[in-house]
Amino acid sequence: MIINPFNVVRLLLASINSIHLTETLITEAEIELKEHIQKLLLDSIFHYNELEITEEIYLDYQELYN
Repeated sequence: MIINPFNVVRLLLASINSIHLTETLITEAEIELKEHIQKLLLDSIFHYNELEITEEIYLDYQELYN
């Protein structure tokens, strides 16, 4: 089963928007919480869909060897 992360976010937004909370200034704690939720969401999507992301770093030398 494929999960569309945008659909998950839309569902979350719909549930939050229905509460009609007043907006306030964003605090550092709220930014940190957002980052944790974002990581949790992305990790869950990758795990559930069994995606594997690898990063490889290569050194590319421009000099010719004699």
